[in-house]
Amino acid sequence: MIITAILSWILSACASVIFSFYLVKRLSKRREIDVRIISIFNKHILNNITAEQIATVTGTVIVSALCGYFAFRQIGIAVLNIKLLLSFCALLSAFIIDFKTHLIPNILSIILISVRFVFMLTELISGDENFISMMISSFAALIICFLVLIIVSKIMHGGIGYGDIKLISSLGFMCGVYAVMYTLLFGLLLSFLVSIIMIAAKVKKMKDYIPFGPFIFLGYIVTLILGVY
Repeated sequence: MIITAILSWILSACASVIFSFYLVKRLSKRREIDVRIISIFNKHILNNITAEQIATVTGTVIVSALCGYFAFRQIGIAVLNIKLLLSFCALLSAFIIDFKTHLIPNILSIILISVRFVFMLTELISGDENFISMMISSFAALIICFLVLIIVSKIMHGGIGYGDIKLISSLGFMCGVYAVMYTLLFGLLLSFLVSIIMIAAKVKKMKDYIPFGPFIFLGYIVTLILGVY
């Protein structure tokens, strides 16, 4: 049973990687963010297997298997496991797309919110005894995250992008208050640590932009492994 659960995580994650590279191509062409990225993508990624692809898929398989194992061990095969898996896939896509294009497409947030409404409907129909508490947790996480992060973004003069805000809010709507709270906490800690290291190593300067999407995903991984959701 656990092998089946882990394989479902791996296959879903790999599908997300393919979807992400497709969106990277579309976004790069539309915004013309980096001509070099576009040419490399068209010349190599679409036609041949590259070292980048191999590294991405290998990392995806390892991380998704690890998260799938911990999710199954903690909650087994349950609706929550499916929510966690879908959120993992959406955040993985955000990691890849934001890293390459500095954009997080709205489609990822729309998918999370839409799927949560479907789950909410099934929970209502099935008469789940925790329906009210889960619904309150979802809406509370969505509203609080959105309002707080909007205020923080204004105070920091755009330090947090609207794509990040929508993604984090939709994650809260999907998984509830605790999951998004710990994901954001670990993501902020990791981004702060990496930023300090990069600045100290003179790889980045204080004013340089560092995408936050990858750190949301990394924070979510830590949350899954620790089981604090």
